[in-house]
Amino acid sequence: GKVNVNVDAVAEMSKSIVENLMSHKDLVVQLMDLRSLDSYTFAHSVNCCVLGVMMGQKLGLPEPKLKDLATGLVLLDIGKSTVPAEILAKPGALTEEEFAKVKEHPRAGFDALREVFNVSAHSKIVVLQHHERIDGSGYPKGLKGPEIHLYGQIAALADVFDALTSDRVYRKRLLPHEAIDVLLRSADRLF
Repeated sequence: GKVNVNVDAVAEMSKSIVENLMSHKDLVVQLMDLRSLDSYTFAHSVNCCVLGVMMGQKLGLPEPKLKDLATGLVLLDIGKSTVPAEILAKPGALTEEEFAKVKEHPRAGFDALREVFNVSAHSKIVVLQHHERIDGSGYPKGLKGPEIHLYGQIAALADVFDALTSDRVYRKRLLPHEAIDVLLRSADRLF
């Protein structure tokens, strides 16, 4: 049957993702490092980018803002390269110390991008805030509600949705509608 995809929209979106990557050659190298670190992290970054840009479009963000958002989303987990691989791949529950190490990755990513001047401050905010939650239970800063930038809030949703719908070492993936149920149950609390 016919593929029900708006190919023009996908092509346009891909083009802006590609344009960003082309204009940030130094970041492409870091992305490749990320890919060698963990193919899940790389695929997850690209998925988050697509999901987040779709949300941004729905919210009516203009193209320059979508590009900032897309760049931040692709770089979401760049700080994970500072987390030991055995923690990232651990199938069981993390110890308190291990989780503390994982919780450093948004700040580590933000710090890694500090000197990269052709990535906007808004893109860097995405990296820093994608684990913040509106009830203040997130990290690294425990920000609440409106203290979290819109892009950080979009990134949090994209990040959790893609994680829930992916097979992980510690659990099987959910179907998209099941993942949406999980997110809706967390509305006004986490997102």
